[in-house]
Amino acid sequence: MPANGQRALEAQSALATVPRVPGAPKPDPILVASSIVRRFGGLSAVDVAHVEIQRGSITALIGPNGAGKTTFFNLLTGFDAPDEGAWSFNG
Repeated sequence: MPANGQRALEAQSALATVPRVPGAPKPDPILVASSIVRRFGGLSAVDVAHVEIQRGSITALIGPNGAGKTTFFNLLTGFDAPDEGAWSFNG
């Protein structure tokens, strides 16, 4: 298993050719989520078109209070179910 510094360099190298735009396809994503929607009554708590998380990289999910960060995490972990969309972990 490579050291943490080596892993970071590998992730950085893998991402060097990826366009710096939201939702750009990654070469080795560990998590891919598409068209994830969760509604509570008339309120859309989560509406994610597409997100990919690169394997071996550190990624943050940021936003103001009430933006749906925890709800999105709950959908990905199976604690709650989305109304629409799909996601895959590790392939």
